[in-house]
Amino acid sequence: MASKEELRKRKTYLQIAGFECSNCHKTTREDGTRSLLRCTRCRMSYYCSKSCQRADFSFHKQFCTAIEELSNLDEVWYSCNGKESEWNKRKIYHMQLLPAALDRDLTSYESNAWLNQPKCHVCFRTSRDLENRSALIPCTNCHVVFCCSNEHWEQHRPKHKSLCQTYQIMVQCEKIR
Repeated sequence: MASKEELRKRKTYLQIAGFECSNCHKTTREDGTRSLLRCTRCRMSYYCSKSCQRADFSFHKQFCTAIEELSNLDEVWYSCNGKESEWNKRKIYHMQLLPAALDRDLTSYESNAWLNQPKCHVCFRTSRDLENRSALIPCTNCHVVFCCSNEHWEQHRPKHKSLCQTYQIMVQCEKIR
């Protein structure tokens, strides 16, 4: 059985997507801000305040450092060329390399964070892949699907429209849980 600390540290999809604080679960709406602070090193954890970031740092530090190591290896961080199959290959490849950088197996949180990190649903680039490292643009309704530009949103919107309500229900269920 998982300890209370392990249960408290499990991350929801909204935390991985950057709409809930990685420490206290406060959403952007509850915090009264448009966006949360993002870890500048790994760009994968989000916080409502510096104090929450400090409180989560002992839990986050090792994974953050491993991601930074991986990101600094150019041959490892290759382009997906707008292909979902390449995105999937890169994710699996990185998941095989991360345990070596961590010197241990990935936790379930780390696996989920890595596999579910936001990406453009047209070109399959993460915020780390984008040249100006700008934030991805989320769907304003479900906050589950992202695109890197308004042009890509226009291209992806017809496909996303049929799934958006399902994603909204999924997010609501996760909040209740």
